[in-house]
Amino acid sequence: MKLGAINSINWARVLAQITYYFYSWFRVTDGVDAGEVVDFCVPTGNFGDILAGYYAKQMGLPIGRLVVCTNQNDVLHRFFQTGVYKKSPAILTIAPSMDISVSSNFERYLFYLAEESTNELRRWMDRFETTEEMWIDQNLLHRARNDFISNAATKSEIIEAMKSLYLEEKYLVCPHTATAVVAARKLKLSPRNTVVLATAHPAKFEEALALALPLERIPCRPLQLGELFSLPTRKVLLPTLLSEVQSFIRKSNCSVDTNTSEDSSSTSSNAYFLIAGTFAAVLSGYLLHKFLK
Repeated sequence: MKLGAINSINWARVLAQITYYFYSWFRVTDGVDAGEVVDFCVPTGNFGDILAGYYAKQMGLPIGRLVVCTNQNDVLHRFFQTGVYKKSPAILTIAPSMDISVSSNFERYLFYLAEESTNELRRWMDRFETTEEMWIDQNLLHRARNDFISNAATKSEIIEAMKSLYLEEKYLVCPHTATAVVAARKLKLSPRNTVVLATAHPAKFEEALALALPLERIPCRPLQLGELFSLPTRKVLLPTLLSEVQSFIRKSNCSVDTNTSEDSSSTSSNAYFLIAGTFAAVLSGYLLHKFLK
């Protein structure tokens, strides 16, 4: 049995996200100096997409500021403001993908902040696991702020950003993307050299749309998304025991045709090669652009 999920902690996803930064940098700097610096405002809860930006910068892409954009669940924002990484209860918001109290990918960045010392990182994370809190000294906080700045958007700021951007530009963003719009405006970043990364189709977040726009201005759901709402909901209740979950997965997996499993495995392999190929192509293009211009 082989299971995989391309969620925000999966390295394959982070690898693919690195290409966003190269692609958008090329688009923004087309026809200007090869060393033009671009800032990125990144909606983030699990610190995956913005970690990809950090890797892109470490690879040599001329990125200025990486802006950590969050909502009221501001564990990351508080860290870059105070140097304290402290778990707090998650608050339910209109930007649900950010409603988390621990960022899974953040430990990967802390490894570099610890100068790649696995012993130091282990001390930090052991302390966090024990006390739900860890902290760094002011020198390390200064280094972290050289890598990232941050902003936390309130519910009213998110709604206002969605509303104003639609009225001014006829461009509708989801509530997560709106946190980055809020940050770009509040930090007064240059519109010419700032990229706001969008995260999802706004139609997925109807509660936020209803708060931001009059009913007659809310666009219809895309056909494929609308069809999902007409499908039956299926669920299976299981005891909270690992053995029960494992047994259920094994039984479910055995009911799948062998050929289908082989096709799925082939598709997964092709997907990984596609990601790697895309990344290699973008990186090659950047290096050619940098050294041959």
